[in-house]
Amino acid sequence: MFWFENETYKTFHASLLKDINALPASQIAKMEWVNSSYNNDATGSIMFEQDDDPRNNGENYVQLFAFETTEDAVRELGDEGKQYGISVCRDGEVTYDGWEGNDREEAMVQAIIEAENLMTNA
Repeated sequence: MFWFENETYKTFHASLLKDINALPASQIAKMEWVNSSYNNDATGSIMFEQDDDPRNNGENYVQLFAFETTEDAVRELGDEGKQYGISVCRDGEVTYDGWEGNDREEAMVQAIIEAENLMTNA
């Protein structure tokens, strides 16, 4: 069974999206996190995409990938696999070497920090 077919993952993902949007930092910065999952990704994700601005040189977004469990992450990524991982796309250039870890709350905090950095350094 693929991750996107699993009902427990759908609940996990919906909760993560709801919770990050409810955090005061997201609300103050007027960030709207949305579902950015693709069926061909190893797991689902949520993202904040900076509004299109003609001064930008391409796409600008922060994406938080989230496996339902650490066991799922290890099964997919190997022994060093982490449940949460952040990628950042600035001016169309994606970096996947951002924060990784197993702490849900910290993952949301780090994703918001990356989004704030993206907004202030665009």
